[in-house]
Amino acid sequence: MAPLPLDPDDYRNINKKVELVDRLGRGKCPTSDMNPPPHEWMIGPSAMRTTLLFVTGLIAIYLITTPTTAIPVDIDNPRIQQVGSWAVMEHDNEAHDGIQFNKVVSGNEKMMGFILHYDLIIDALNNDGKDCKYEAEVHEMDGSMKRTLVAFKPAN
Repeated sequence: MAPLPLDPDDYRNINKKVELVDRLGRGKCPTSDMNPPPHEWMIGPSAMRTTLLFVTGLIAIYLITTPTTAIPVDIDNPRIQQVGSWAVMEHDNEAHDGIQFNKVVSGNEKMMGFILHYDLIIDALNNDGKDCKYEAEVHEMDGSMKRTLVAFKPAN
């Protein structure tokens, strides 16, 4: 295919360049100093950002709404014992019933979105000095030490 004859004025005048590209057809560029027009399939920066935001939103919704299975806790883990101790202390601050933490004897944990959910069975002394078991439900924000005591009651 022979190149089209070009007038030197076409290279100096931007309007002529646009007309030249339109005359030659999209995507065909006879010289290296002329940029071909963008292709129909190319994504611009704003469309790319919108697509990335949409995909990120879908992933976040999936992670938040996907149920997870509870995993038994390692009661020998000092962190689990600390969460149990915190639950008893938080309950005593609210109820003022004199319960004293002894140890976590069992429990489960599961991730619910960005919240780590603990269901713990705690061995503690009640205000009469008797050894009792309590159920505690604690939520902990993922990546932080912010905790919430959701429930605390005697175990059956």
